[in-house]
Amino acid sequence: MELQIQLPNLNQLNYEGYMEATIGTTQISDQSEHQGDSSRITKLQGALRTEHLNTEEKSSLLTICNQYSDLFLLEGDKITATTAVAHEIRTPDAVRPMHDKPYRLPHVIDRKLPIKWRF
Repeated sequence: MELQIQLPNLNQLNYEGYMEATIGTTQISDQSEHQGDSSRITKLQGALRTEHLNTEEKSSLLTICNQYSDLFLLEGDKITATTAVAHEIRTPDAVRPMHDKPYRLPHVIDRKLPIKWRF
C-alpha cells in the first residue's frame, strides 16, 4: 500500500514580517581611571583590616586587592554616572507588554467581588 502525501503550497501563506525595535543600548568598557595607581594601592592597603588573618590569607587578599584596586571606592573618589556598560533589549515591533494578575483568586472570593473589580 502506497500513501501519497501532498505538500502544501507555502507561497500562499499569509504572514507578517518580523520587525525589531531597539528599546535601549549600553556598552561595556574595560577602561578605568584608577588602574595601576600606586598611591591608590597604598591607600587601599591602609584601609584593609588584616590583623585577624594569617600570613597566607593576608598575602592572597593583598594580591587580589592590588590587582583590582580600581574597583574599590576610597575616600576622596567621586561617584559619577558611567556609560561603560551597554545593554540592548530587542523585541518585535508590534509586541505590547503582557499584564497578568499575580495569582488566581479562590472562587469564593471571586464571586464576591463586583464585576468592575475583576481582572
